Amino acid sequence: MKNGTLMFCAAWCAVILVMTCVPRPAECVPAFSRAQEVSCTVCHTVWPQLTEDGRLFKESGFDAGSLAEIDDDLGLSTPFPISGRINLRAVDKRTSRRRAVGDDVTDQDKRTKLRALHEVEAFLAGQAGRRWSYFAEVEAEDEWPDPNDDAPGFQVQLAHGAVQYKPHEKVTVAAGYASPFFSDPYNAVNYEKPVRHEWAPASRGFTPGDGQFLSVSGRPAENVFLLAAWHANEGLLEGEDPKDFSGRLVVDVMPELSVGGYGTFSRETLYDAQGESSTGDDLIRVGGDVQLAMDKLNVHALFGIAKLEAEDSANDHTENVVAIEGSWLFPAGRTIIGPIASISRYTINDGDDSFVVGGIFANCQITANVRGQIGWEGDFSVPDELYDHKESRITAVVDVGI
Repeated sequence: MKNGTLMFCAAWCAVILVMTCVPRPAECVPAFSRAQEVSCTVCHTVWPQLTEDGRLFKESGFDAGSLAEIDDDLGLSTPFPISGRINLRAVDKRTSRRRAVGDDVTDQDKRTKLRALHEVEAFLAGQAGRRWSYFAEVEAEDEWPDPNDDAPGFQVQLAHGAVQYKPHEKVTVAAGYASPFFSDPYNAVNYEKPVRHEWAPASRGFTPGDGQFLSVSGRPAENVFLLAAWHANEGLLEGEDPKDFSGRLVVDVMPELSVGGYGTFSRETLYDAQGESSTGDDLIRVGGDVQLAMDKLNVHALFGIAKLEAEDSANDHTENVVAIEGSWLFPAGRTIIGPIASISRYTINDGDDSFVVGGIFANCQITANVRGQIGWEGDFSVPDELYDHKESRITAVVDVGI
């Protein structure tokens, strides 16, 4: 254990040294900020979390004109609408791995991984005319093998993409393959994690995942955001016989505080051997969220319920989740540093068994486009009757935007 700790510390010191030596030209940032040489931190706290300015920029369809009161330079007039991201997981060290009752944790489970190149992403985003905008994310990572099993990881696939049209400055129509809440500028339900740890409401199915969708969103009042979406079951590339609907409401109680709610109704369509369809299981998901975005402190909390009404009523079940994530970031010279912590509690087996998971990370925004994180994540509590061991791991990560 002592040798593993020394190795881990030495590896992270090397990472910090390399990041500190990275050149820092203002133009070396992703396309949105590179166009006018504005910092990524204009729109983001910890990427991909958005500031108030970032929310307005996204909601406007990347329209700089609507943000003139914020920053005249925050535009997208650029011949280079492509951005990239390289994720380096310098150290991935399991200290324990969740195992069922009766299973042992072996030395192989407590392994250290060197994932010098973990993930590569390309983002294509911008405006296609005054009223049209687009966004697409293509990625490859070491955990995605070839479907034919004749090649290693790093297979390329489209993570999600969408096109938005604004018939009115306060109304947005969107279509694509992504979360049905794609056009939600609060990024609360269609949440993207700023750390390696998965956000439990999304990873455990309490919020809808990516799929084919159509949505309409807008602001009936300055402090009220509404969204309605029609979409297919998650993961259906062709969106067959869609019977899923989602809604979203957010109210800005004050500039720093927003309160929202969401609801999703999903119906699975089943087919027999003759291709005849029948109604399958119904899944109803509802929840609420609160976001506090202050100068240095950002807190995001969500409560959700998922109720499955199965054709066989014996399989009906209801689960719930409570999750909170917070970051306290402050400038230190030319860098931005501070902790990011999350904790979630969710249930399985009709609410009979619960898990408490989370993590804590130290964030260091070395430059506008280079971020380092080191931290721990894992299980705080697991059902004793189901598992003998808890998940626990330490990671050191570097994100570079280009």
